[in-house]
Amino acid sequence: MASKKNIKLVLLVFILLSSVAIYLVNADKNIIAKTDNYKIYLQEVSDYIRVSKMQYDALFGREEWDEISNTDRKKDKLISNVVDNILLTKIHTTSNERDNVAPGEDKIDKFIGTEDVKETKELLKKYEIPDNFFRTYIRDNINDSIYKERYMNKTNLSDQEIKNYYLKHKEKYSEKFENIKDTVRQDIKEEYYRKHEDTLLKKERKKIYNEKYRLLYRIFK
Repeated sequence: MASKKNIKLVLLVFILLSSVAIYLVNADKNIIAKTDNYKIYLQEVSDYIRVSKMQYDALFGREEWDEISNTDRKKDKLISNVVDNILLTKIHTTSNERDNVAPGEDKIDKFIGTEDVKETKELLKKYEIPDNFFRTYIRDNINDSIYKERYMNKTNLSDQEIKNYYLKHKEKYSEKFENIKDTVRQDIKEEYYRKHEDTLLKKERKKIYNEKYRLLYRIFK
């Protein structure tokens, strides 16, 4: 017959394993997308949608926001775009950290110091955005900027390549090539960067839990 000590040990192990299983199930419930390397949580997407809503209200007015989110299809498209942007930011951040160029807390503090903190907190409260997300948002934006700047600086273009692009897209430009060579160079780099970002996304084997999109619909109201 098993001793009471052994029975208690078995029960303890069972309880611990059950707790871990429950935790993992609950953690998965909070995931809206994942790849082999990254997980994207509902809360992250929710916060960024709220920020988008705040920005649209400030720049264009509520009518524009209502227009881009007045059907489930439009909501789903916006959510998918937010998921992709969050994934790209995670990729950028990993690259920056690996190369020791990610922003430190002092840089984030310095940037936040230039903001009207009181006004910012009032806006966050109005749009139900957690206070701690503001710092995350700043960090993400700085990481995105650092990554893009490094990519653009490493993209070298020959004069002939720039001239060929100008001739191929001449309808875009109203001035002579000699006068806008730098503008054309920047346009090419921007186009290359967009293609680079698309490639980054395609490399990640992304699994989307579309059925969870509806949990975010209420934010659009």
